[in-house]
Amino acid sequence: MQVGERALRHPALLAQTRPDQTRPDQTRAVLSVATGDHSLHAERPDETAVLVVPRRPDMPQWGSGPPLRPAASTRAFRPCLLPIIRGRAGVGGDPMVRYGPGAAPISVGALLHLRRRRMSMLRHTTRLRQLLNDPGILVAPGAYDGTGARLVSQLGFQAFYLSGFETAASILGQPDVGYLSHTQMVERVTAMADVVDLPLIADADTGFGNPLNVRRAVIAYERAGAAAMHIEDQTFPKRCGHMLGREVVPVQEMVQKIKAAVDARQDPDFVIIARTDARTAHGLDEAIDRGAAYHEAGADMLFIESPESEEEMRRICEAFRGIVPLLSNQIEGGRTPTSGVGVLQDMGYALAIFPVGTAFAAAKGMRDYLEVLATAGDTRGVLGNLIQFEEFTALIGLGEHTELDRRYQSEQ
Repeated sequence: MQVGERALRHPALLAQTRPDQTRPDQTRAVLSVATGDHSLHAERPDETAVLVVPRRPDMPQWGSGPPLRPAASTRAFRPCLLPIIRGRAGVGGDPMVRYGPGAAPISVGALLHLRRRRMSMLRHTTRLRQLLNDPGILVAPGAYDGTGARLVSQLGFQAFYLSGFETAASILGQPDVGYLSHTQMVERVTAMADVVDLPLIADADTGFGNPLNVRRAVIAYERAGAAAMHIEDQTFPKRCGHMLGREVVPVQEMVQKIKAAVDARQDPDFVIIARTDARTAHGLDEAIDRGAAYHEAGADMLFIESPESEEEMRRICEAFRGIVPLLSNQIEGGRTPTSGVGVLQDMGYALAIFPVGTAFAAAKGMRDYLEVLATAGDTRGVLGNLIQFEEFTALIGLGEHTELDRRYQSEQ
């Protein structure tokens, strides 16, 4: 099948072709894209093939039955209208893709969106678990407002992170030393989860109190749309994990908080991450021992905060390899080496968060702009460093809202 063979040789896709045993006159290529299997069918090698992907989990798996003719896929099943792969190669040798009769063709690069289409059908919690189970490391940049979340999504990241550090800085203009309340964090989680279709991993500090407060926090974060949350074993008032002066509660006190968190979640795929801050004050051995106890209590992932060398990071990964996935907290200028995603993956980390770099970058950009305005009284000289008006309004979704406004205008 020329279409299938040409399309399926794309380096981002894995596939095999085989005859369709139920219809000897047809050829079927099974396209395996990350976690999902999708069927690509062609009546004959030179004819149009239809790629069938269900729109929602509760819709039938069309690809599992007899191949659909293009006419059937575009009329009878219009709610899940899908790409039609043309039999001839387009520019650069890529097959052409049409989204229906008469639609303009686009490159086979559209197939790269298959993984996202399938993943977007899943709950964010389930999607996050699948991403964490993938062989490669998951990178989750920090975002503290809706614009940042949109940038994370636009640049192709598959999850994002909301830190208490950035939230305290952006809402209060204060350091991360325990000022944020449960209500303020839940409100921010709600707003952020509503902006983009990505799993959100959220900071829940110490759980905002005792095990009963932890239960309340888990319920609230779940309802707000988070896919995961982490709680830490610091005493209150807590502080950023890369600041000095942190102390930790007794192990059994934290164990009870983790048990409360696990008991409270309604969605079994909601990810409970246990963080220990013991390394700085009590050494790496104590931190590893605490991680083991927290995993035994039910934590789905461990966050051993602020190891101070790559050697320590490797010790952590060796201690938990094959037992529980690990998170690395990458703070530019912090206590832990920022070794790069490739090195972290080789060490054995499953998730790398970059929680505060976006805030640092935004603060520098605003300061540079304001310095010019304060000294020159004229911002024309910095226009080249700015996102322009049209680009910014496109980023924050003005086009979508304009289209909705047009759709719902009453006829005069």
